Amino acid sequence: MPLHFPHRPRQMPGPPSAAAVNGAPTWTDIERDVRLGLALADGRATGEVADVLRARLRGYLTLLVDDAEAYAAALAEGRSKDVASSTIRRARVLVQQRSPETDPATHLRLLSKAVDCTARYAAAARQIRHRGP
Repeated sequence: MPLHFPHRPRQMPGPPSAAAVNGAPTWTDIERDVRLGLALADGRATGEVADVLRARLRGYLTLLVDDAEAYAAALAEGRSKDVASSTIRRARVLVQQRSPETDPATHLRLLSKAVDCTARYAAAARQIRHRGP
């Protein structure tokens, strides 16, 4: 599954709750962790590494969801807006969900895919902001 982040600033403003000790995550960090989450979901979705990754993915969602929501709100009424809004609502639920209701692999896959989509929406919102009206 190719990931596409159209706007890649060097660093994202403000660290998420699970940010690395060295500062705010970059788009590359987020993309790497999404890929890692999907790979672990296919293999070993339990243990300390998976738990730390889940926390980082939730942190990314926390950091990105407001920009993603602004992007969704700006979309014209229709299927695209409905899909984006639904994805963001689910992302907010996943942020609050500390222990998976489903099996660990499914939960890790859901987190990874939510971060992927939310990051794309947030990047689009930031790109629009930088372009101006």
